[in-house]
Amino acid sequence: MKLGNTITKPIYEGVLAMKKFLLLTIALLLVLAGCGKKEEHNQTGGTTPPEPLEVKIQISPEHIDPGTPVTIEAVVTQGNDPVDDASEVKFEVWKKGEEEHEMLVGEHKENGVYATEKSFTDEGTYYVVSHVTARNMHNMPKKEFVVGNGAAAEPEKDADHDQTEAGDHEHHHAHSDVTINLSVADRIEANKETLLTATIMENDQALTGAEVQFEIWKDHDEQRIYIKTSEKEAGQYQATTSFAEQGNYNVKIHVLKGEIHDHKVETVEVK
Repeated sequence: MKLGNTITKPIYEGVLAMKKFLLLTIALLLVLAGCGKKEEHNQTGGTTPPEPLEVKIQISPEHIDPGTPVTIEAVVTQGNDPVDDASEVKFEVWKKGEEEHEMLVGEHKENGVYATEKSFTDEGTYYVVSHVTARNMHNMPKKEFVVGNGAAAEPEKDADHDQTEAGDHEHHHAHSDVTINLSVADRIEANKETLLTATIMENDQALTGAEVQFEIWKDHDEQRIYIKTSEKEAGQYQATTSFAEQGNYNVKIHVLKGEIHDHKVETVEVK
């Protein structure tokens, strides 16, 4: 009888220990599975990204005479809503071929409109870049205009423009029903990874399945880099890069899908 009790007790304790081990193993597996699902949820975009910041530059009057006051406006929107809480709106203005740039502060008017006023003494082609920072985003569209009776403003040519224009006349023709917007962080620092997001719409619908590429170069620099994007959300194409030094960079967004072959050039400031 004593022998039987001696054998039974170790067996019982072994079975109990095995049950505890199995329960702990199952609990650990459940915790790991939950973490995996949470990580997968985060990676697949569980949180909807904010609408991109859109900025449109308007200049009036259309015909500008030397010495006449000119109103320069930035219309800032996010989705269908005006942005009235921009933290900074500035207008960088300069004449074509000149290195001197003037920075003007935009004052908030109403319905997402920020404006400044300036007069120009000389005729010629001018450029304006609106530096808009709002809601942790930054947008820097560029517009050219003419003062006086000169010919219509000619776009600043890209290094690859002449090479492609002759071989493919449709290469740079814009499609009026396609809109391209670039969103970046409100502050970009040199030698730090930066996320670039291009939102592509066609007839107010997200353009999906397109081939989108960023072409990046610094002002007055012939060297360019090309970065392929991946579509993270419907119509939102992203890529990361870093800028080697401070200054203004041009970012050309190339969009290709079927008969659509469009592009848009934006300017970003690296600090």
